[in-house]
Amino acid sequence: MSSGLTLHIDFIKNLKQQILASRHKVAKITSAELLKLYFTIGKLIDDKIGKEKWDVKVVEDISNQHKTKP
Repeated sequence: MSSGLTLHIDFIKNLKQQILASRHKVAKITSAELLKLYFTIGKLIDDKIGKEKWDVKVVEDISNQHKTKP
């Protein structure tokens, strides 16, 4: 194998490694942000249930309202 071809293969391997590392970072950031979002939504609903004495079926009611509105 010529040294030019070896350099080419090494370059492609490096590009792939950079792409995979970036995808991994994006997945971690996305997962963390979604976790924060879900926690915040749960906290907001829990606060409303406590303060306004919402019914236990509040999540189902919210879901049904969302389905009926465009």
